[in-house]
Amino acid sequence: AASPRRDDGFEVISNPEFFKEGCAVSDCLRPDRIIVGGASPRALDIQRGGWQR
Repeated sequence: AASPRRDDGFEVISNPEFFKEGCAVSDCLRPDRIIVGGASPRALDIQRGGWQR
């Protein structure tokens, strides 16, 4: 059974990484894709702002 949602003042989002072995630094500096997911529009907006250049 799912637990009820609580407002603890923090939110969780997911930002998976797609690094090739031996290329983590270059893949991080020049990603070919950025995927962000979560249930909170506020948290997603904050994360998107971090990826804007």
